[in-house]
Amino acid sequence: MSNNSTASTTCNGTTSNNYLSFSMSASMSIDTLSQKSLKWQVALQVIYVSLSTLQFITATICNLLTIETVLQKTIRITSLGVYLIVFSFASLIGMIMLYFRIIVTLFFNEELDKNSLIHCRIITTIFSSTLILCLWTGAFVSIERVLIQLYGYSLYRSRKYAILISVLLIFLTAAANITTFIGWQTAVHPIVPSMRLCKFRQFSGHWKLVDEITNSMYIHYVIPLILHVLSTVCVLIDIIRHKIILTDAKRCEWSKIMCQQLKKHKSFFIPPIVILIDVRVPPEATDGFADFLTSDGVKIEYVVHIADIGAIIERQRILHSLPQSSSKGNDFAYDKYHTVEEIHAWVDQMVATYPEMATSFTVGKSYENRDMKGFKISSTKMATKRDGTKAASKKAVWWDGGIHAREWISPATVIYIAYTLLSKYGQDPTITHLVDQFDYYILPVFNVDGYAYTWTKDRLWRKTRSKTSVPLCYGADPNRNWDYHWCESGASHDPCSDTFCGEKVFSEIETAQVAKFITDQQNTIVHYINFHSYSQLWMSPWGYTTLRPPQFKLQDDGSIQAVNALRAVHGTQYQHGTIAQIIYVASGSTADWTYGVANVTFSYGVELRDTGKYGFLLPEDQIIPTGEETMAGLVALLQYIEKQVYA
Repeated sequence: MSNNSTASTTCNGTTSNNYLSFSMSASMSIDTLSQKSLKWQVALQVIYVSLSTLQFITATICNLLTIETVLQKTIRITSLGVYLIVFSFASLIGMIMLYFRIIVTLFFNEELDKNSLIHCRIITTIFSSTLILCLWTGAFVSIERVLIQLYGYSLYRSRKYAILISVLLIFLTAAANITTFIGWQTAVHPIVPSMRLCKFRQFSGHWKLVDEITNSMYIHYVIPLILHVLSTVCVLIDIIRHKIILTDAKRCEWSKIMCQQLKKHKSFFIPPIVILIDVRVPPEATDGFADFLTSDGVKIEYVVHIADIGAIIERQRILHSLPQSSSKGNDFAYDKYHTVEEIHAWVDQMVATYPEMATSFTVGKSYENRDMKGFKISSTKMATKRDGTKAASKKAVWWDGGIHAREWISPATVIYIAYTLLSKYGQDPTITHLVDQFDYYILPVFNVDGYAYTWTKDRLWRKTRSKTSVPLCYGADPNRNWDYHWCESGASHDPCSDTFCGEKVFSEIETAQVAKFITDQQNTIVHYINFHSYSQLWMSPWGYTTLRPPQFKLQDDGSIQAVNALRAVHGTQYQHGTIAQIIYVASGSTADWTYGVANVTFSYGVELRDTGKYGFLLPEDQIIPTGEETMAGLVALLQYIEKQVYA
């Protein structure tokens, strides 16, 4: 039987199976005219029309808004966008057909007799086809979501397949409704013989079998529903697995959190997302904030990681003033944090100590006229391919630290890594080989003005130090200022915000000059890392969207090599995945630009130690361990990249 048929209808207080095959609009008419009182007939007719109109208006608005959204270029060029466009147009057309049939049946009944082909067959077939098309398109959207979320499936490569599948679905749904077109016809109204209604005739023989198969509820309703539920569960599990950043493994497990969230979110269609975040609260507001978190209607569990941030900052200031330890090389303590001036002096020292390998460069001047000083590490040997032959040119690597001023562990780690490359060249065969295979551009401190400010004024300063349009609000977030999906999600137009994206793309002289420097290398750079802290994450693009780029698997396989090697040193656990998936959406980021614009395939953002116990105030006794494990991760990653670029 056609999926437009309804359950039995009531006539004069009795239930008759003869009415099972009438359409929904016909059932409305029968129900209305079966009322003995004219007043109730009019009332029921008004109710049916009002409800239908409300449903039609709501559905139309929703579909028009959806169509307007999915027609945006960033969405319609994806495979999901193709399915959503088909879904939205089919849903809109179906609603128009349904509403039109209801109005004609209730108010313009003579039209059914005059144009039965249009009203009973064509309109019904279109409505039925669009309904089935929506159900199956929704199922394919769910399947596509699983492929993207779990398997790094490319949205962009598969668009042609999405178009092909959509075209096939349209033809198949039309074919499935051949019995709908043949079976619907006009019939005498059971209440008012002078009126006509659309009725589905009963098939026999082969046509009955065809109708039962093509219009089976199990095929068009149950299977899409099962696919939708299963895919949603799969995505839900994967989101929780990637989104939760555990600060204490003994305190909670992701499986327990998932179960708790499933109890809160009964619907499978609303996948719960759990994100643990760190919040800094002024001393005078701690009690009130704690009361708010535990109040009725909120009930947010929390753990105090640092009871007195100011005390830790003061203790670290005192420790830095003490004489340097013996863990040093070339009169530089690698187990201590250093000022910009000390770091720049160290760069000069490295160039003087290793003149055959290290050459200094200045990216440019900062807003406050400081040098953005770095150095290049390069051996005189040519890179070799995997088959042993000489490569035509040597590929390059760029690593920088301190793009966010307060993240002191990142410059310290970059310094440790650079010194390891220089000091172990000619001694460690693996290091020697990797230095021969790549040129290394090292920028220890990206945001020199902000970093200097953390040493003199505000230890937890994040941004640059440029003036903004708002007095007393300084700087922009240099990791939101890049010309790739600039200032969309995860960035702010507010100059006072820590994620202020700047007045325009590359408004910050520091980001503009680094971008120019990388561009000037003429595509020799194949690997980029922007070191941050904290959270212990090894992240690849994209940051501006949770969708994965076409080369995600290639990038993430490199991340896996790095985090596995890193963990083997001190047991430190890192998560890996895209920026947006495992930390948060951040548009206009460095890694997105290097990958999306500069074509640096192996672009990463790395969040170093820890996971929140000390946060940005990581003690100095963790510098060397962080450097050791990060160096091991980089060696594994470079070996992986070497196989890709020197194939």
